[in-house]
Amino acid sequence: MSPETRARRWRVRLATWGGAALATLVVCAAPAAAQAPVKLAGTDVVGSPGSSAQPGGAEVYRTSASASGTARYISLFLDQASTADRVTVGLYADEAGQPTSLLTTGSMSAPVSGDWNHIAVAETSVVAGRAYWIAMLNPADSAGALAWRDRAGGTGGGEQTSARGDLTALPAEWETGTVYSDGPLSAYVSDRDPGAPLGLVGAWSFDETSGTTAGDASGFGNAGLITGATRALLSDGHPELEPRGAIELRGRAEPVRLYTLRACRPTPKTPHSRSTAGASSPSA
Repeated sequence: MSPETRARRWRVRLATWGGAALATLVVCAAPAAAQAPVKLAGTDVVGSPGSSAQPGGAEVYRTSASASGTARYISLFLDQASTADRVTVGLYADEAGQPTSLLTTGSMSAPVSGDWNHIAVAETSVVAGRAYWIAMLNPADSAGALAWRDRAGGTGGGEQTSARGDLTALPAEWETGTVYSDGPLSAYVSDRDPGAPLGLVGAWSFDETSGTTAGDASGFGNAGLITGATRALLSDGHPELEPRGAIELRGRAEPVRLYTLRACRPTPKTPHSRSTAGASSPSA
C-alpha cells in the first residue's frame, strides 16, 4: 500500500495466485499521519460509584473546556451496576454557573456497563476556558437503571437533577431539580471517536452484489473503485444462508487494484456504531 501524495489518495494493490475470495480489508494510516482524538472538556478519570437514574431521569455535571474545537463525541463511563438498555447524552451551555440551552445531543442503544461508551453527537463548537454541563438521560421509554461514576479525580463539582422525571429526550432548556456537588463526572467531550482505531482510513467488506464501488464501512466516506476483479456471491459454505456479495480474484498476470474515490484523510463523519447523533430538540 502506498499513498498517492499529490492526489491524496490511497492505492491498494491486491495480488493473488489462484482463486481467492477476500472478506474484509482494513487500511490505517501510518503512525506519523495518525491523529489522536482531542479531549475538549471533562475527564477520563473513573470515579466512584453511587449515582443512578431510573427511566425518565436526567442529570447534568459542570465542567470547563480545556481546548477549543468541534465536539463530535461524548464518552461516558457506566458503572457495573448499570442495567439501562439505552442512554442519551448532551452538552449544555453555562450562564452564571447554571446550565441553560442544549447545544448537542446523541444516544446509544445497549450501552456497556463497567466500561466507557463513546456516543456520537451532532457537531457543536467548544471554546477553551468556557464552562459547560455534560448531561445524561435514562429515557422514560427505556428499561433498567442507569448508573455512572462521579467524584472523578476531585470533589465539589456542580451537579443537578432535572425537575422532570418523565423525559424521553433532553430538554432544549434545562430545568433544575435538586442540586448536588458530587462532580466531576466520569465523562468527556472529544472531537473524534476515542474508540476508533488510531489512524483508520477505511474498511471495505466487498459485500455489495453489483457495481464497481466498494463501500467504506468505517464511516469516513472513503469508497473504493475496484478494477481487475469480478463480483461473486458467497454463502460461506452454507447454502442455506442468504448469499453475500464478494469479489473474486483470479490469476497472477494482472493484480486487482482498489482505488479510493476521495481523499483518504479521515473526515469527521460518524463511524458505524450503536450510537446516533441528533441536533438539540425539546423533550417529548
